[in-house]
Amino acid sequence: MAADDSNPLLITPPPGLLPAPKAPADDSPSTQTSSQTRRISPGATPVPAFFPAAPGVVAANVPVDDTPPAETAAPVADAAPPAEKRWVVVLPSGDEHPITAEGVAFGRNPSAPAGWPQATLLSVDDVGRSVSKTHAVFALVDGSVRIFDLASTNGVAVSREGARTAVTIAGAEVPDGSTVELGSFAVGVRLG
Repeated sequence: MAADDSNPLLITPPPGLLPAPKAPADDSPSTQTSSQTRRISPGATPVPAFFPAAPGVVAANVPVDDTPPAETAAPVADAAPPAEKRWVVVLPSGDEHPITAEGVAFGRNPSAPAGWPQATLLSVDDVGRSVSKTHAVFALVDGSVRIFDLASTNGVAVSREGARTAVTIAGAEVPDGSTVELGSFAVGVRLG
C-alpha cells in the first residue's frame, strides 16, 4: 500500500482493492473515505468507518459480550488401537504371567532349561509335591502356545472341552482356554 502524498498518515489502498468510483450525481451527498471525495449513490447505505483500538484499549460504544462461550464437545480422538492380545498362564490364585518366545519354566524350584536359557522361572507351591523341580516349559511358537514336558516325574497333560492329551518332551499345542496339569497342579492358559 502506498501513502497518500497529501497526508502522510493516510494509506491509499492498492488499485483494484476497492470498486471503481461511480460518476457522481449532482444531488447525492458526499463522503470523505480517503484523500479523494466519493459520492454515495442515492438509496445506498454508507459503510461505517472502522478504526481499530490501540492494544489494551476497549473501543467506545462497542457492545461487549460477557457471556462465556458455549461448551463445545471435546474433539473425538482417533480410537485407540486395540490392545495387542497376549498369551498368559493363570495360576490357581488368579495371578497371570505372560508367555513369551523365551519361555516360562514351571517347577517347585525351577532352573533355566537348556533349550530356553532366557526363560522366566516360575515357582509353584505344590503341597502334594507332584510337580518336579523343573517340570515343564510354556513357550510362544509362531503365535501359538506350546508346552514341553522336561522329563518330569508325574507328567503333563492338556485338557480342553473334555479331551485330555498327554504331553511329551516334543511338546504339544495349548489352545486358548485350556487347563494344563503339571502332575496334580493345574493352571489355565488363555489369550488375553
